Amino acid sequence: MIYRTCRSNQSKYCSNRIQTSKYTWFNFIPKNLFEQITKIPNFYFLVLSIIQTIPVLSNSGGQPTILIQLSIIMFVSMIKDFYEDYKRKISDKEENSRKTEINGQKVHWQDIFVGQIVKIYNNEYFPADVLILGSSQKKGNCFIETKNLDGESNLKLKLTASEILNYYQELDYYNKNICLEYDLPNTLLYSFKGTGYLDGSAYDQLQMKEQLLSKLQKQKLNHSEELIQLQKFLENFNKFSVDANNIILRGCQLRNTEYIYGLVIYTGHDTKIMLNSIRPKYKKSLLENGLGYQILFLFLFEIVMCLFCSFYYSTWYRDNKNELYYLEIPKDNTLEDNYGYNVIIKIGTWILIFAKFVPISLFVSLEITKLIQGIVIYLDERCSKDGIKCSVQSSNLIEELGVISYIFSDKTGTLTKNIMVFKQICINGISYGDNSIDKPIIDFVDFHDETFIENMQNKEQQNIHLNLIILSLCHSAIIEFVDGKPEYTFTSPDELALLNFAKSKGYQYKSIDDSNIITLQCGDNDQKYQMLYNLEFDSSRKRNSVIVRNLQNNQIMMLSKGADSFMMGNSCAKLDEDDQYKTCLYDYSIKGLRCLVLGYKIISEKDYADWNQQYRQAQYQLEDRELKLRELQDQFEKDFHIIGITAVQDKLQDNVEITIKAFRDAGIKVWVITGDKMETAINIGYSCQLLSSKMKLVQIDQTDPIRILEQLEQTTDALAINGDSFQIIVNDQQLTQKLINVSSKCQSVLCCRASPKQKQEIVKLVISHIPNKSCLAIGDGANDVSMISTAHVGVGIIGVEGSQAARAADFAIGEFQILRNLLFVYGREAYRKNSQLIFYTFYKNILLVFPQFWYGIYSYFSGQSLFDAIIYQLYNVIYTSSPIVVYAVFDFQFSYNTLFQNEGGKLYQIGLKNTKFNNFQYSRWLLQATFESIIITFFFSQSLDNTMSYYGKNYCFYWTGMAIYGVIVVLANLKIIVMSHDINIIGFISYFVMLAAYLVSLTIFMKIRSYDWLYYIYDKLFVVKEFYLVNLLVIGSTSLIDYGLLKLFDDDSSDLIEIAPPQVNQIQQDSEQMPLSK
Repeated sequence: MIYRTCRSNQSKYCSNRIQTSKYTWFNFIPKNLFEQITKIPNFYFLVLSIIQTIPVLSNSGGQPTILIQLSIIMFVSMIKDFYEDYKRKISDKEENSRKTEINGQKVHWQDIFVGQIVKIYNNEYFPADVLILGSSQKKGNCFIETKNLDGESNLKLKLTASEILNYYQELDYYNKNICLEYDLPNTLLYSFKGTGYLDGSAYDQLQMKEQLLSKLQKQKLNHSEELIQLQKFLENFNKFSVDANNIILRGCQLRNTEYIYGLVIYTGHDTKIMLNSIRPKYKKSLLENGLGYQILFLFLFEIVMCLFCSFYYSTWYRDNKNELYYLEIPKDNTLEDNYGYNVIIKIGTWILIFAKFVPISLFVSLEITKLIQGIVIYLDERCSKDGIKCSVQSSNLIEELGVISYIFSDKTGTLTKNIMVFKQICINGISYGDNSIDKPIIDFVDFHDETFIENMQNKEQQNIHLNLIILSLCHSAIIEFVDGKPEYTFTSPDELALLNFAKSKGYQYKSIDDSNIITLQCGDNDQKYQMLYNLEFDSSRKRNSVIVRNLQNNQIMMLSKGADSFMMGNSCAKLDEDDQYKTCLYDYSIKGLRCLVLGYKIISEKDYADWNQQYRQAQYQLEDRELKLRELQDQFEKDFHIIGITAVQDKLQDNVEITIKAFRDAGIKVWVITGDKMETAINIGYSCQLLSSKMKLVQIDQTDPIRILEQLEQTTDALAINGDSFQIIVNDQQLTQKLINVSSKCQSVLCCRASPKQKQEIVKLVISHIPNKSCLAIGDGANDVSMISTAHVGVGIIGVEGSQAARAADFAIGEFQILRNLLFVYGREAYRKNSQLIFYTFYKNILLVFPQFWYGIYSYFSGQSLFDAIIYQLYNVIYTSSPIVVYAVFDFQFSYNTLFQNEGGKLYQIGLKNTKFNNFQYSRWLLQATFESIIITFFFSQSLDNTMSYYGKNYCFYWTGMAIYGVIVVLANLKIIVMSHDINIIGFISYFVMLAAYLVSLTIFMKIRSYDWLYYIYDKLFVVKEFYLVNLLVIGSTSLIDYGLLKLFDDDSSDLIEIAPPQVNQIQQDSEQMPLSK
């Protein structure tokens, strides 16, 4: 079925009202509550709170005290969800309330329908996807900025279809109908195909066609005679084709054009920008994945403990029930005598007691901690560049930055600045450009050669002039006049350097009029050319070609510039000339220069007419239009005369070489993936310290599987792989495994001539074959998005190519060197501290729960609770809540500079070797908590239970339980101090606030007579000297244990070495030595 329109208010079209908010004012509470309850931890505690209301199971007198903790945690999460959704709702309201002009009236965006005609003025944004009908310019062209779509600030030219322009000559847009048949809504930003009919009556025929196609689809038929006749009938209408150059998408801004008229074709959530706003797939960090298994183990352990306690008690009760007369159990109570009943009841009782084995507060603490850690990174000026702050878009992955084993990096714009400077040119096999002359760079041109100037005066060197003409005409630059002076807007920085070079030699692209007549200044004279077609550059074609008519001699020419892999293979140059150009190409490549090959061919009138007719017909096709157009372009773009090679330099970003060397020293394997030639990539590799003179480099550049296997068999420290060779490798399982084995032993890998799809395939290959290693991908362009989305952590650089990569990434930064701050400082410390936070939460909960188990030895595991139910539930949400968050945010094991330098690579090893979050550390924390709980329980029970009060009575287990609870609160907070490396005022305040909260709450509950456990506890417990002596003994002994274990298992101070300045001289030496070996 095909979308089509010529009428407004069709029900099948989407409303233009957008809604990105998740909730409404009416459904927020029920919907959010449902979402909160369906979370597994919340649901688990909700079930436990229901169990608490069952009198025979309850350990709190039938009161669901677990709801206190659950309600606080759910309330905090609800506030967070409300705040985030409220911001989206405000944004939606502002967007829907904007106004635009329709038929002379201002209309809200949300009230616009498909088929209406909107008038957009300069600097206004487009409310929907529209087809251009005309503009303030005679030719119907306009300029737009697509920053909201792809982050690019360069202006783009949009065209009105010539048939539409002629149809609306009198600008009667509202009284003349057209009918448009076009694509269904889709996510393809740069693809659109449609066929228009300059007669509104075609709508009824198209509706019949749609109904007929639907009928045939149900009958599983492809065509019928009726359909053929209908299609023939439609051929009689005046029709035209439209493509992506004729439409403007919602969110774009009209620039340098007074106004345009547009036909609305997609609205609301059918627009391409909304279809592309799907939230990325949720990524989990190493800690999150491991946490799930750890909680599962604790839950299973809890079940085993519950079964043990219930069976033990039931067996003991069965064997000793006749001696329990003091419990006054009715003799006719048959349920009490039922062994199975007792087992079930006690399982429920002990599940309630052991509920805190699964720490619900852990998830909230982690979420808050990571959120604040992200804010700290954002506020750090050392992580900003030229006002671009580091944006943390996936705070749940901060600790993953501390365990990165592989970095996959784009080159252009990521390792380099993507600011191109013209350096050299090869014409007729002669290389021009003297790099020994040190002169300032002017307008991105660093070219000095007196021979070139002399040869320009030589009439025999006409190819020099033709090269300059190609550079002046073959581009997609947009010219606009500011204060009467021409200024250019470019789609790529290469074109800026190339056009400025031509301009510096007297060849200036001056203007293009409404008839596509280009005025080109050639020295002292102006020449006229008519632009017939501009086949723009794309990543698959790797070339830009224009077809122009030279109005001086009426000759048609195709001028082209592109990658050598295409141009050299489609040339008709003689062998000796070809060899000369290949020599220059190689020389430029080993200097790390980006090369483009220039070529041209003369086209006869007949050949052009035949090709033009086929190309025009292909433009009318709805099915496979792009494929047919590509075939026709490939058919025409061949048999070029190669006449030149340009060389531009893309300079390295600041401190790239130091940063990459630091990564390699830390044990991180760096892969650079680029579309450059292998020689260029290798040269850049040495410049940026990806490669060094001490490495043995093996190049994989064959297409024969046997030869590739032979190359992979060589012992190597670094690999350079050609894109064609990589494609052969991934299609062969044996070669794939061999590549993984070899690359895992390499320090660095270079992937050359790689397409955007191959970038993603390379990352996928490593992730799938080495699943236990974390991979980070970093890039700055739209062609890096798939690679960034695939990696465990994606980092986007906001640069010259826009911010599309940054939008799709988990972290966005201003330049490559900031990645070192993220990994060595914040990533390393987040991994360490968040690991400690998780284990600490397990530790403090076991410290709280296990005393009840040990005390069960005295009560024969009857399920008698040792603690007051209300105070028990406040342990995680109040008494021990904030110190661990303060620790995880502000504690640093070493100084910022020490972590950043990571001298010798030792400090980052804790993440690469996963020394902080493994089964050993997990077991150690659990065993430590278990052992300390034994000390606490038996010290207090043996001392206080046998102690006389002031009134001559023994202390009951209520007061023993409160004494144990109190010391647990103290120890849980003291534990943070023991394991902290950087004690600060905020930490101390949080510790004292927690202890003060405990004492204040005790005072409040003490005054309430209904809390028998706490009534006058100060008078009865705090006045006994044994209470203080045992506290000192327990706190002292457990603190010594903590400190000893900390020094034994968690002390990394041995990794701290003397900080030395970077070895700049060695870096320069490695950059200068660039051996190439096969």
